Parts: sequence; C-alpha cells; structure tokens
Amino acid sequence: MCIRDSSQTLDALDYMHTRGIVHCDVKPDNIFITRDPYDRRLVIVKLIDFGICRRVDEEAPPRLMGDPRYMSPEQTYLGRALDGRADLYALGLTLFETLVGLHPFPGADDVEPVDLLRMQRTHTVPSLQDVLPELPDEVAAALDGIIVAACAKEPEERFSSPKAMKVALSQVLAR
Repeated sequence: MCIRDSSQTLDALDYMHTRGIVHCDVKPDNIFITRDPYDRRLVIVKLIDFGICRRVDEEAPPRLMGDPRYMSPEQTYLGRALDGRADLYALGLTLFETLVGLHPFPGADDVEPVDLLRMQRTHTVPSLQDVLPELPDEVAAALDGIIVAACAKEPEERFSSPKAMKVALSQVLAR
C-alpha cells in the first residue's frame, strides 16, 4: 500500500462513516490491493473483513475486539464509545508501517496482547525523519504531521473525518 492507495481506503471509510458504521479492524491484512481486470493500469483498493464492524450508536460489546497491533486507544478499554476516528488511528499506524516496513511500536509482533494494549495507550509513533532519513525533510515533515494527527491518543485530536485526512494526504502528493 502506498499513499495513493490510502486515498481509496479513506474513500471506503468515508462511505462507512457517513452511514454511522465503524470498521474497527483496519490493518494491512484487511486492505486488499488488486488491479482492474479490464485495465491493468488501474489499481483498486478494497477494504475487507467487516466481521467486527459496528454502528456508532450501538452499545459497546462485552469484550475487546480487533487486532491489538492496530486498535485505537479507546478500543483498548471495555465499554468505550467509538466513532470513525478509531479507524483513522489504525490507518495512521498502517500508513507508517507501509512507509517504513515495520510496525511503529518496536516488538509489536513479539509481545503479549495485553502489552500491545498498553502500547496503544502510551507509545507514540516515531518520526519518519528519524527512521527514514533518506526522505526529503519537507515530505517527511508533512507525512509526520498526517501520521501524528491520525494517531493522536485522544480522538478529539485526530482528523475529524476520512475526507479531512484525504485532503492532507492529497497535499503531500501534490508536492
């Protein structure tokens, strides 16, 4: 997945969120990238696996649901209300992982789920300027701003919608 593919993922999330649905399990494994069968130049991104999605007005499930590597901080607590910003948090982590090739939290694949939940609440995403020094400073700073906004620990500090995040990404692509 690249920045352009994130744009299509944000379109899918916008479609869901405007209908009051939160995916709750956005992660690389649930973003399927293929090519149009009739025009192989066209890349098509599909958001898949709606098994744990829920309506924003729905009561919280009695157990935690989602992949702890990509859960938003509010998903790591029982009974917390969710909205679409939980999906934007997960997409921010996914975007970082796509660009760097590693999950933003070191050892995320080797720790216990309870430790991952703690990481989601307390760890911040490293700066792209620190982990990808070959990126031009201007691009790294712009992408850092997007990832930091998407991965803010408090939902109120994240992008307000997929459209807002898409606008920010399109400004990076226009550079």
